[in-house]
Amino acid sequence: MVCAEPGRALQLVPLHTRSCYSFGFGVTPVEKLVERSLAVGLNSLALTDRDNLCGQILFHKLARDRGLHPVTGVELNFCTEKNPAGRLVLLARDREGYSNLCKIITRKKCHEEQPGAASGNMDLEAGQCAGLFLMTDSVVVADSLVDSGLDPAAMRLLLVRPDPITPESRLLSAARRLSIPLLADPDIVFLDPGHHLLHRLSAAISKKALLSDTRQAKRLTASKERYFAGPRLW
Repeated sequence: MVCAEPGRALQLVPLHTRSCYSFGFGVTPVEKLVERSLAVGLNSLALTDRDNLCGQILFHKLARDRGLHPVTGVELNFCTEKNPAGRLVLLARDREGYSNLCKIITRKKCHEEQPGAASGNMDLEAGQCAGLFLMTDSVVVADSLVDSGLDPAAMRLLLVRPDPITPESRLLSAARRLSIPLLADPDIVFLDPGHHLLHRLSAAISKKALLSDTRQAKRLTASKERYFAGPRLW
């Protein structure tokens, strides 16, 4: 989440941010994300909603009007009971990457509509990911991507801070074994700490679960620390 331009200081760039277009996983309007980015001094922000690009047009318009550089991305759900951290974040590097991003989402949606299809299946191939930057905090997903022939140089193991889903020691071990660099990122789910209950409620509704079911709540909801705190607190 760090980038640099010649002659300028290092800049933090959140690369994993969900808006209210991620029903059950994000609750913040795109407008508020852009406003908060500028308020905390960011020059760029990636919007990575869950399995969709629905907020991207609004995000790009608002960001460009306000002088914020928008990055197009998506978080793909590959969660299973045995792999609860099964997610993959894709960021478009260029026009080809954006085209492949759209194709991957469409193919995934079509696959999941088939009877008996499982969301945890990985079917990405190297040729399908040209122009894309890939991040995951799942060792299982990383292993699958490498086995599919994807270039580790285009991948990062995502070290979510604070409160990572996958233990840091396991990610460090996988990074050495697979020769994939680690990337720390805040994984923004809601705007302020006071919005955590709204996030929990949204997650419960999306899964038809009860807020009183603590086991379900812990599995479905993010930590209270996953708010848009800004670079000074990350």
